Amino acid sequence: MMRFKIYKFFLATLLFFAVERFCRFQTDGFRYAKAACRHPYPFSYQTKTLPENLQQSFYFLGSGVQFYAFLGEDRKTILKLFKHHHMGLSTDLAKKLLPKAIATPLLCAREKRMSHLFESAKIAIEKLPDQTGVYFLHIDKTSTCLGKTHIYDKLGIAHEIDLDQTDFVLQKKAEPASEHLDRLFQGGQIKEAVLSMKKLLTLIEDRSRLGIKNKDGNVLENCGFLGEYPVELDIGSFIYRVQSTNPDPHTKAALRATLQLLGWVKKNYPENLPLCREELLYEKIL
Repeated sequence: MMRFKIYKFFLATLLFFAVERFCRFQTDGFRYAKAACRHPYPFSYQTKTLPENLQQSFYFLGSGVQFYAFLGEDRKTILKLFKHHHMGLSTDLAKKLLPKAIATPLLCAREKRMSHLFESAKIAIEKLPDQTGVYFLHIDKTSTCLGKTHIYDKLGIAHEIDLDQTDFVLQKKAEPASEHLDRLFQGGQIKEAVLSMKKLLTLIEDRSRLGIKNKDGNVLENCGFLGEYPVELDIGSFIYRVQSTNPDPHTKAALRATLQLLGWVKKNYPENLPLCREELLYEKIL
């Protein structure tokens, strides 16, 4: 009898986790409760000029470490909602369900993480608007009549959100760097592809010269193109460089990105590797 109960408990537990994994896969982990938070973070910011393209619906595009991303009906606007959880309960649920002794250090760690994320978004809009395509940032609870809009999750379920009560970013939609380079290489536009890679490297080096570092330096995943102009899509990992042990951190950052690009070319278009190596590494080696 006891063995049967243990067997039932094991099956129930297995079923629970299987359903949870299935739901997470189907929704990419999105629940609006994870993006809506009433916890008062000691950080606030709002761009003074209100955007004109908020009154549209947004459709689920993807989920990263720091944001849920939604594509606007105009196909030009990305709405990014801050994640107010990190591999766990939403902040509001943690405050309600967990004992204070557990909830307090959890919330302190989360508050520190969110402050870093908010500061990174602030760097993007104040110091790097052209380099990121970010043009509106809203952090805090306001009454500026931003209005409400609808977002649709991965399953196509609509959620009405009050933008005045939501922390979010608006960013211009860009073509991911890997897709941009793929399109050029596949179209036989080798010179244009090499030029695009050079522009990416200039973007990285110029940002470094502003004293700003991106802790997540994956250039192919975190960069894209607005037409012919490169931008950094990932805005959650910017920090001000306080001190560097390297005498030339800017060239070092560009060289690291160069090696990533060459590795990608070697894997996908090895016949073009000699030309790309010569074009991208020549100035760095000198």
